[in-house]
Amino acid sequence: PQIPADLPSALLERRPDILQAEQNLVAANANIGAARALYYPTISLTGLLGSVTTAFGDFLSGPATAWSLAAGLAGPIFTFGAIEGQVASAEAGQRSATLAYQATIANAFRETNDALVGTRNKAQEQAMQEQRVVFLANDKRQLHSPSNLKILSRYLFWNRKIEVICRR
Repeated sequence: PQIPADLPSALLERRPDILQAEQNLVAANANIGAARALYYPTISLTGLLGSVTTAFGDFLSGPATAWSLAAGLAGPIFTFGAIEGQVASAEAGQRSATLAYQATIANAFRETNDALVGTRNKAQEQAMQEQRVVFLANDKRQLHSPSNLKILSRYLFWNRKIEVICRR
């Protein structure tokens, strides 16, 4: 099938390798946010509700009910650069993911260009082979004529021409 000349480059966004590189970049950005969140304190709230008894018959009665509620607050006080190191590491991962994303896009454009050039070359080669078939069919009809030397020279000329085109 013929490839349209106005094919949008937005079609490359559907390639799985580009989608994967893009998601890796999104994950690297999220890792930076998670590392920066370590600067802030964490708050936890825990609750417990249950039954406690020494006799099995009193298990579901009112006095056997027990409950507990606890709250916690934890935050960084002395981290000795650990959080800064984690943020720097996440930022380095994001830079690495950005470079990988750019390389993936460049590779996709190169592969697409190679495929388009290969398609064009195959079409040219097919056209030359079709011309050669027509030439050989005409020459076969003319084999019985006295100008066989002329036919042989034309045959060699077309063979050389096809070889030159195929080498491109």
